[in-house]
Amino acid sequence: MDEYKRANGDIHAPGELKRRAAAGQKRSRARLYAAVAAVLAIALGLTAVLWPGGGSAAFALYEAEYPEAVPYPQEPSSQSEAAWERFEEDWDAWRSDTRSRQERGVEYMPEGYGDFVFESATQFLTDTGGENAVYSPLSAYIALAMLAELTDGATRGQILEALGAEDLGELREGVNALWEGVYSDDGLLTTIPASSVWIDGGSELNVGPLETLAESYYASSYSGEMGSEELNAALADWIDAQTGGLLAGQARELEFSPETVLALVNTLYFRGKWTEEFSESRTETGVFHSPQGDVQAEFMHRGGSRNYYWGEGFAAVRLGFENGADMWLMLPDEGVTPEELVENGTAADFIGGGADWLDSKYLIVNMAVPRFDAASTMELSDGLKALGVTDVFDDGTADFSPLTDDVLFAGGVEQSARVTVDEEGCTAAALTVIPAATSMEPPDEEVDFVLDRPFLFAITSNTGAVLFLGIVNTP
Repeated sequence: MDEYKRANGDIHAPGELKRRAAAGQKRSRARLYAAVAAVLAIALGLTAVLWPGGGSAAFALYEAEYPEAVPYPQEPSSQSEAAWERFEEDWDAWRSDTRSRQERGVEYMPEGYGDFVFESATQFLTDTGGENAVYSPLSAYIALAMLAELTDGATRGQILEALGAEDLGELREGVNALWEGVYSDDGLLTTIPASSVWIDGGSELNVGPLETLAESYYASSYSGEMGSEELNAALADWIDAQTGGLLAGQARELEFSPETVLALVNTLYFRGKWTEEFSESRTETGVFHSPQGDVQAEFMHRGGSRNYYWGEGFAAVRLGFENGADMWLMLPDEGVTPEELVENGTAADFIGGGADWLDSKYLIVNMAVPRFDAASTMELSDGLKALGVTDVFDDGTADFSPLTDDVLFAGGVEQSARVTVDEEGCTAAALTVIPAATSMEPPDEEVDFVLDRPFLFAITSNTGAVLFLGIVNTP
């Protein structure tokens, strides 16, 4: 099956967005909007110094076609031998398809992805001001990789270095494998990274790189009049479609200014069911000790045998999702904050070590986990500049020569993310971190793990890639 198809036609999307025109700004740095929630979205807004003009109706240049995932088989209603034979055949086909993607994702995962996850997390998760913070390194990584495809010279070099790639070919292969490794849409686990490119219809841009983005990044491309209600509505509709409407509020607030020439948008949608659901009958109201003071929260309870992890300044457990993804919950010791675990590298060491962490023991763990709905919006450009990505934000140094000889520069990078957790599972677009560990005395044979104060979480795919990292200061 072709990985992309050439398309030509109108995009019709419901709804209207408020238009905030930046009239009179000759060099307006178009604000970069992104949305995530059970998805994570990153948008890179590129602003022309010399505005080339407007376009007309929005239409698709390329539309990505995702791989066809073999659906998770349902047990047959009939007990006949033939029905069970078909079920076994369907099971083998599903398992083979899932394993082949996972193996490719693990074998060809970009070498620099792990470093990027935790180095960027220290920029975005260490100054929360006592608020919830959610970040998706995967969404940021893919969006920046796409940006590397559209730039050249020192601008591209800085992006490659931040992403830990030697050259564009290595990055392209790695991102493609990373995408295919985490992608799942089989009815059991949903993890869908989605990308799109939005260009002004009146711009004289070289659209050649858009084909590469479609082939290697599963990125769709659309054209229309920047700043128009039609294109803004089409963008919101696209985000809703990719994120199951989880970020509908954020999507309807997004807009392109008339000065925007091109924008990259990435979303990440995750939906998983716990391998063992929490019983709603055991959910009770309790006190959560937030930085702003004690608040009431609904705590889900579960006991049972599982691995209990610990290190200097924290304890942790893993909650598994059906089909292999995981949520890691890190509870800082009294007097230690989640931000400290990120800043000192403890989170990176632990999450990077995962199930291989040495300080662990199989115990009866009595858990109390609050239901939570954590969301945040971050401007990432300052943190990226601290990681060495600077030229792309400067109209005097940004090099977008693969697209145009005109002067373009990134007007900003913004990410919104949301993670919701309840008795059944998790829906998200969220973040990642870095840990460090020291040996401690093993705990007792039975332990309480009560998340009644600020804690840190990470969601990892069934290939081990970090999808989301977050800090919950208030459920």
